Amino acid sequence: MLALREYLASEDATHNPGLLIIDTPLLGLDDPQLDPELQEARETIPAALYDYLALEQDGGQMIIADNTKFMPDIEPLKDRCKLIVFTKREGEGRYGFLLDAQDEDLIDLEETDDN
Repeated sequence: MLALREYLASEDATHNPGLLIIDTPLLGLDDPQLDPELQEARETIPAALYDYLALEQDGGQMIIADNTKFMPDIEPLKDRCKLIVFTKREGEGRYGFLLDAQDEDLIDLEETDDN
């Protein structure tokens, strides 16, 4: 994905969307490791990946959606990129993707057809 983004941002490409969206880049790195060396890699690779992605901003905007179950500490990156944390809790971070909307606001109010 990053190589394609680099190509599209180059003068060789006809089109440059200027946007890359990555969903769950840490998937697969969240499995617990029994080997101590692999456990260390499991802890350092995610932080290094996010550090690298924060440096790669020349090709346009990058949006990364990830789960927080095994997230590295990305607070040090807040000076280099905009971090938005969705918490689903009022008063802590941002509740959800839609501004000022909570679960009860999104309930379908149309009657269902039971036929």
